[in-house]
Amino acid sequence: MTAEEQLYAAMDANTTPDPELSSRITWRLQQSFVKNYLQWYPLIEPDALVQHVQIAQAGHFLETNPSNCLTMFAFAIGCISEDKGTSFHELSLAEFLSGLNYFRHGSRILHRLAPRTRRDITVLQCRLLYA
Repeated sequence: MTAEEQLYAAMDANTTPDPELSSRITWRLQQSFVKNYLQWYPLIEPDALVQHVQIAQAGHFLETNPSNCLTMFAFAIGCISEDKGTSFHELSLAEFLSGLNYFRHGSRILHRLAPRTRRDITVLQCRLLYA
């Protein structure tokens, strides 16, 4: 089984509810993404990321738009990039697959976006984060 197939199998098997989107959590994940990812791979300006998060928050993270998609992928990477200082054996499945709910939500949004938005810079950024 390829890594992609394993990822989709884990996403299908994951029965955890929608991702946690409280203000405190979203701020922490946004900061983790900027600190742990953007400094190495400057795909988007931090100020632009803040704008996308604000747009997503205004729609309660439910709308199918490029900003919400980018925000979910940023949160997924932010969650994955956090060093929790635990060993693999101490983690539950949900902790081991940290960020999977955000990635799953972002993937669904990306696949629902209208074909006319596929050349939008934000959608291209989403596709890079998805890859």
